[in-house]
Amino acid sequence: MNKLSLAFLLHSEEQNPIPNQKPSRSRPCKYPNCKRYAVTRGHCIAHGGGKRCSVDKCPSGAKSNGLCWKHGGSKTCSFPSCSNRSKTYGFCWSHGGGKQCSEDGCVKTALRHGLCWAHGGGKRCIIEGCQRPAYERNGNMCDTHCAATLYFYYMEQTQEKKTSDHQAIDLYQKGVEIAHSATTHDEHIKAIELISMAIAVRPGHARYFLARGNSFRAINDYDAAISDFNMALALDDKCATFYASRGTCYRKLSRSADALEDFTLAIEYDTKKGTHYFNRALVLYDINYYELAIADFTKALEDATGGPRTEFRALHSRGNCYRRLSQYEKCVEDMNQAIKLEPRNSIAYNSLAQCYMEYHDLDNAIKYFSTAISLLDSNPSYFNNRGQVYFEKGNEFYRMALADFHLAIKLDGKDANTYYNRGLTRMAVALQDIKAQENTEKIKHDHFLASDVNDDGEAQEVSRKDVPTSNTIDNAIFTGNMSIFEQLEAALADMDMACNCVPDSARYLFGKAMVMYLKHHPSSTHEFLTQALTIDPTHVASRYHTALLEHKNQQHESAIMAFTSIIDDMPDEPLFLAARALILQDIGLHEQAIEDYSRAIKLSLVPDARHVYLRGECHLRLGNFESTVSDCSLAIELGATDAGVFNARSLAHRGLGLYDKAIADLTSCIDINKHQSSFRLHRSICYLECHEYENAKKDLCMALKLTPHDPRLLYHAGMVAFYLQHYDEAIAFLRNALRYAPSSAYLSDIHYFLGLAQASLQDNISAIESFTNAIDTAHQLHINYYHERAKVLQLEHYYEEAIQDFNQVLSVNPTNAHALFRRGFAFKAIGKHVDAAQDLQKAKQLDPHDPLLMVNFKDLHDTECIVLCPPGHEKAY
Repeated sequence: MNKLSLAFLLHSEEQNPIPNQKPSRSRPCKYPNCKRYAVTRGHCIAHGGGKRCSVDKCPSGAKSNGLCWKHGGSKTCSFPSCSNRSKTYGFCWSHGGGKQCSEDGCVKTALRHGLCWAHGGGKRCIIEGCQRPAYERNGNMCDTHCAATLYFYYMEQTQEKKTSDHQAIDLYQKGVEIAHSATTHDEHIKAIELISMAIAVRPGHARYFLARGNSFRAINDYDAAISDFNMALALDDKCATFYASRGTCYRKLSRSADALEDFTLAIEYDTKKGTHYFNRALVLYDINYYELAIADFTKALEDATGGPRTEFRALHSRGNCYRRLSQYEKCVEDMNQAIKLEPRNSIAYNSLAQCYMEYHDLDNAIKYFSTAISLLDSNPSYFNNRGQVYFEKGNEFYRMALADFHLAIKLDGKDANTYYNRGLTRMAVALQDIKAQENTEKIKHDHFLASDVNDDGEAQEVSRKDVPTSNTIDNAIFTGNMSIFEQLEAALADMDMACNCVPDSARYLFGKAMVMYLKHHPSSTHEFLTQALTIDPTHVASRYHTALLEHKNQQHESAIMAFTSIIDDMPDEPLFLAARALILQDIGLHEQAIEDYSRAIKLSLVPDARHVYLRGECHLRLGNFESTVSDCSLAIELGATDAGVFNARSLAHRGLGLYDKAIADLTSCIDINKHQSSFRLHRSICYLECHEYENAKKDLCMALKLTPHDPRLLYHAGMVAFYLQHYDEAIAFLRNALRYAPSSAYLSDIHYFLGLAQASLQDNISAIESFTNAIDTAHQLHINYYHERAKVLQLEHYYEEAIQDFNQVLSVNPTNAHALFRRGFAFKAIGKHVDAAQDLQKAKQLDPHDPLLMVNFKDLHDTECIVLCPPGHEKAY
């Protein structure tokens, strides 16, 4: 269709599209509401399309030479010496470049809307009514209004800062005032809140963090306090107070190394302040560096600015250090000085009493504990401490100790240590009553205990009023209104309470084990000891008593291993060495036992008399009689009064043939314990070996009254009766001895002496039987048994059997002239005259001084036998 035709002009393109028209290849700019065409990257030149400046990271479009106008891509103004960029006509705005103002007659450059500044072009100040030019650098204000605005802003900020500082100071002062007078947790929290508000307003002030940290410390929130002290130090790391405050918190948290470091830094920054030395000394005391602590406490005392309170604390603490070092005189001196400073302070009296208690001056300890109680009777530890001193004083003071422990528990029912101490005291009372009961039952059981022995050995009856009655027995086994059983039950209840207060304490479980031991419950004892060792495998008391139980149960190997383990851990403790030595002694390893006893004695400052005595017992078993006498004598010098010491020395004296000394020692034993039959037995043996048969008989008669069924006593009584030629009495004693299961060690001797007594009464058949029993029960060869049996066999015409026994004697002792002489008669009786003549001749040659052997064989034709000596009186060849 022709574009000039009427049809074309009257119809739109939509109605009459041109079929061969191609669509435009240009794309609109992607920038919103922009109608320009995109050049590159979907944008027009104005919105980032087109070439970019070749300078790295420059987003501007390139003008010429690949650079933007900022980097030299535009032409410079053609006006001489002008370096500005040209706009139009080759000039910059200043020299006429750019568009000219559209206002008639105005030659200035247009800035905006085709107008110059003067005619409304460019920006205007945003302040209402101001027509001055505005600049973006001034916040779209003119220079005048911008300067005024900045001035007012500065003045406002300055005034606001002054107001904030005053507000922070006010909050801080109120918080500190509340903190200083605070007595409750809530008051400290209120102080913390106020100081926190001050910190929020003024966070750069170190003193505010110090004050809040002190308040946190007052409510035991040490971690929060440390955090605040850290902030204070971050703001001022040269302030000694900040280090000292943080060090105090570290000490409360048992972080001793950190505390020590902080207090040392505090001292470096403030060397003259005694408080820092005092606080560091407390840390050193906590970690047991007592000498260093004393040096710091002394340094603290040199600072007179601390006042009497600091001086009191330093003296008191230094005194405790001296006590830990066992320098008791210096401790007492410091405590007395502290008391002079604060005579109404109960703490000093308590510490002084503790010093006296460790110094074993128990009376002074009680005195000063009592003073502390009179000054402050609401402190349970004072009653507990005094109760411990009463307990240490022994039996007569147990009730006073219990009274103090009762009061301590009444004041503080949650202190495990007080329950434990009361339980120990109840155990001691029960043990005391058990011993009294045992003594009373012993008196009641054997009425001979109400008798004494006169010089003539006769029993003298004591008047009936001296024998304890049932009322006496009841009083002996009761403490107050509590029986032994009730005391032990109460002790167990106390130990249970201690364990409830501190469930994981090996010490309190050990206390329960000891109660069970006194109650005769070995399985429960072992159970509690095992529990204690499960909690603390190194608990020495539990290990020690476990080993003692194993020893008691005859588990010698495990007991020795247990004691060896303890000794490896604590090689300088004599108690453990002596305990192991006792086991070695029981199983017959006397040499090893002597080594352990010797080590224990050497380690002791003063040798233990019992250890010395037991070593002497080992020497006695080894036949070292002189060493036994030496050890027992030393034990007696060290204060040993036990009858066993004198008994052991008497046996050693007897072994050395010193019978007078042996008898003197045994007399001392009897004086100590007149009712112990073994001492009388041993003295009777000494008399017997000295041929003082009447004295031996006296001792044995009295011993048999005490223990009438003792086979040893009956055996020796029979032996003494034999030597006194009371043969019927001897036979009676010896047969009685056989009735009561005598030891195999002397069973054969009983049969032998029975045979001698029977032979002395010419009851040869019975004698043969007894001698045969003696030979059969003997552990080793006794030629005297065969010799005596041969003699009675010969008298009963058992010549062949007699010759066999004589042969046995002569095989061991070929020079026995009596055996040869009697065998000669046996040979003669069976017709062996040559052998008989040889035996008789040899007998004369062996003992030419015995007139009974000087016989002529030809004169013996009608002689059956010549008896050379009574039974049991053969000569030793």
